[in-house]
Amino acid sequence: METETPGVKGVVESFTRLPGPDMKTTDSDNPSTATVDRPSNRRSREASALRGLFQEQWQQLRRRIRLHDAFREREKRADRELAVAVESVVAGTDGRMRAVSRYQKRLRHSTRCLLNYINESIHQLPPATLTNRRSYYRDPFLQHLFGSYRNMEQLFRESRLLQSFPAPRSGPEAQYVYALLTCHSERKHHLGCEIQGEMIVRDTLQTVLTFGDPRIVAVAGSETEIRTRLKTWLFEHVVAYLRDYMTRLHHDLLTPGERSELPGRGEGIDDPRRYLEVLEWLLSLPLELLQIHSEWIHLDRIGVVRDGSVAAGNDSLRLDELIIGNHKSQVISVLAIER
Repeated sequence: METETPGVKGVVESFTRLPGPDMKTTDSDNPSTATVDRPSNRRSREASALRGLFQEQWQQLRRRIRLHDAFREREKRADRELAVAVESVVAGTDGRMRAVSRYQKRLRHSTRCLLNYINESIHQLPPATLTNRRSYYRDPFLQHLFGSYRNMEQLFRESRLLQSFPAPRSGPEAQYVYALLTCHSERKHHLGCEIQGEMIVRDTLQTVLTFGDPRIVAVAGSETEIRTRLKTWLFEHVVAYLRDYMTRLHHDLLTPGERSELPGRGEGIDDPRRYLEVLEWLLSLPLELLQIHSEWIHLDRIGVVRDGSVAAGNDSLRLDELIIGNHKSQVISVLAIER
């Protein structure tokens, strides 16, 4: 039986697959070393993995340290602001309370409650209302509030706060000045005519809502800043109300019902300790000191309040009315005024 000898081509191919003196072999080419994991390689990979783990842990630690420092800084800033607020309450009512031991500590909790409540009340207000010509004729709130576009322009032109505000800065909000507006609102009742179906009914009791005495009480360069100004403005007005309340109490001008609710019936407030006790109690009741009541109402073109179900031809507008203590309510609004 004859054996088949490889041809010249097969011999050459087999020869070229053999490693020559200038060719390098790899672990994959050498079966005896292909699956061997050298100790030096293993230690190198382990060290690299440990370095990566350490770097990740170090970055997390640095982030936590930064967050902790930022939190502590916010706490310190809040403590400083609270201390200033407490001193504002004392200076705005009766400075004799400084003679009472630990007066600041006693007022800190109730003052913080009041400030937190003011913050929550401000958050419920809608975004700033744009007040250019186009928005005026599209916004029923502005139309009923000012009566005419000319009246709105005149208010802005005659406002000392707006006229003295610095020149615009660079930024997306530079084209606007943000203002806090207040005005009085009044509901009057009278007899008038009303259309019911196809009939005109006379002598129908109607409620007419009117606005008056609009004022710009604060201005700022951004909406965030004007809301901060609003917080300060509300706090100052509450302190002024407390001073007036304590003065009325001192001169025995409160009603018996009001006095009966006070600690010790409000007796002996000439003593700074008793004065502090009554003031601390009043501050702990922020709902009695300040409220912002928001509601949607429906008005016809002459300001008559209509039922919400009667929608044809009526305007729907949101009112945010501020009440401080037992003072008369007033409408407040944040405006964005084009420069």
